[in-house]
Amino acid sequence: MTMSELEKERCEACRADAPRVTDDELAEFMQQLPDWAGRTLTTSHS
Repeated sequence: MTMSELEKERCEACRADAPRVTDDELAEFMQQLPDWAGRTLTTSHS
């Protein structure tokens, strides 16, 4: 997915009871967003 494709997407509002993304899922998602290379994202929520 390119940034222009991602830009057209709409997200759902986060809910406190929403399932969390695992580290493995995050790694897989990041591979689908090459324009985000070098950015650091974590699954921890502080």
